[in-house]
Amino acid sequence: MKEDVLGIGWDVGSWLGTRRETLHCAALVAWRGTQARLFSLGRPVRFETPRDGEAPLKPMDIVRRVLGEPDAKGYFRTFSKVVVAVNAPLGFPSAFVRLARGRRGVLTTPSSDIEHPMAYRETDRHVARLFGRRPLSTVFGSTGMQATLALGYARAWQRDRGFALYPMDAGQAKKRIMVEVLPALLSTAEGRGRRKAEGDPIHPRIARLLPELSIGPGRRSLGFDAYLCALMAVSLGVRELGGSAMLPPIEGPPQGMSDRILEREGWIYHVPPEWLNVEGKDSSPSAGNERQRQPETGARLS
Repeated sequence: MKEDVLGIGWDVGSWLGTRRETLHCAALVAWRGTQARLFSLGRPVRFETPRDGEAPLKPMDIVRRVLGEPDAKGYFRTFSKVVVAVNAPLGFPSAFVRLARGRRGVLTTPSSDIEHPMAYRETDRHVARLFGRRPLSTVFGSTGMQATLALGYARAWQRDRGFALYPMDAGQAKKRIMVEVLPALLSTAEGRGRRKAEGDPIHPRIARLLPELSIGPGRRSLGFDAYLCALMAVSLGVRELGGSAMLPPIEGPPQGMSDRILEREGWIYHVPPEWLNVEGKDSSPSAGNERQRQPETGARLS
């Protein structure tokens, strides 16, 4: 495969705030098909959400910030695929959407919180079954801010910038793609904020692909989650062009998943657990254990 792919990793922050944990972070990774190699481009950057009166973000704005080049016009044209992978939900549970539209809500308690149709999406349950790690609830948890921001930009870039929003637009053979990912699944650390201190916080197979991520035991480089997003973005783009055994495979929704559910809820694109040597299990902690607080950027697992 000789085509080149640009992966833009966006670790989505908050609507407001200038503290480190509320800022966005972005990183770029490129696949050069003629060399069959990955390259990190520029330096990861943190930035705020534009305020009222300022122009909304464009994908090229993120690229300019990371490259440190104010004039990067035409940069996208040098790549066969440009994929933006965001660390934020790009959908809400169908039952919650129906309730917001005036339909009947859920009135009884389910057997476990992961099964609550108002709180979790089908993709959240799918991830919990495969990895034994539960994504935070977009509705009951603390990722609603990131979800509304990322989904707003996804719809705008879909309409105005020619991006296909996966999985809803999968199969349209567009050059520009936007997907939801969960970089915490590629980390060896556990739980909210991933506080595990022993060893390298990145899976060894990933660390070999992107040495920028591995800077010492228990330490995380600037742009850690953004780099992981960018790597998955590149892997998806390369898969669309025929694939490479050097890169981790990226999985979308299984066959037979309802188009209506995917349209409302979106899907978390992920590396298969067997590629990471992860033993899948169904993890369903009891309801009420999820604390409602502002998460650090990147913390989407409970």
